Amino acid sequence: MGRVRALLRRLSAGSVNAQRADAGWVLLESVHSAALGSVHQQVLQREGIPFLVREFGGGSAVLGGVPVGVSLFVPRERLADALAVLGLDPALDAENANRE
Repeated sequence: MGRVRALLRRLSAGSVNAQRADAGWVLLESVHSAALGSVHQQVLQREGIPFLVREFGGGSAVLGGVPVGVSLFVPRERLADALAVLGLDPALDAENANRE
């Protein structure tokens, strides 16, 4: 039960879809692997980089569905840090900075 509560806390703090529309949040990446998305979330959390999650595919994990993938959003000012810790191509920075 403790793991479920921890998951719900993490999801409620980091997955509010409405928040991603705020001008300060930009798309970091979309991955078609829920497992890879989970690993990237753990890395961002460990590094103290705030993030928002948008699951897509077979439904929300909270409701018993199996997400196919996730889109991760980070604050615009932390995009370079997030790209670096995940080892993603910094050339995407310019493309992502224009997305909300």
